[in-house]
Amino acid sequence: MAESETPESLWDNRYREDPAPRESSFFLNEVVNLLPISGTVVDIAGGNGQNAIWFALKGFSTTLIDISAVALNQAQAQAKQKNVVLEYMQHDLEKFHMPPERQWDVAFMQLFLDRELLKKIPDSLNTGGVFLFAHPTRTNLKKHAHPSNRFLLEVGEIYALSTELRSMRILKADEDWRASGRHEAWLIAQKI
Repeated sequence: MAESETPESLWDNRYREDPAPRESSFFLNEVVNLLPISGTVVDIAGGNGQNAIWFALKGFSTTLIDISAVALNQAQAQAKQKNVVLEYMQHDLEKFHMPPERQWDVAFMQLFLDRELLKKIPDSLNTGGVFLFAHPTRTNLKKHAHPSNRFLLEVGEIYALSTELRSMRILKADEDWRASGRHEAWLIAQKI
């Protein structure tokens, strides 16, 4: 990041340069059976909304949080094309973590690594709520140059992180090469 560049402007520029919508997460299709039938969802650092739209198409009342206004505008255009409604929140998660006044039935976080934020996720869930987290590990570098080393989980770190989630029952914590081609750690937990 350039000295004068803010996190917001960095991400705004990235989404301007690459505005193409992506496919929804492979992870979601693998864990769909662990989701409640309906309810509220927050897509944390969800970019231009492909996963938020996936949830909305499944009937969930979905909130998309991201730092980039450009990404949120792109998500809004995509949601309109898909005829779904999303709630949009421009919010700096690294600086302020989750909005303290809100709770959801599902919290989804993928390809965004903030260990302190991760530990606070239970505060953003209703009782019985489910947390879904997927992120590449350092093993991913064997096949992919990105994300770079500093943005990856240590091998086995997902198991230690799962023990730091208070008031949560761990439904799944593992890491492996996924059908998406990435070596990812997956964590699924339910607030008790």
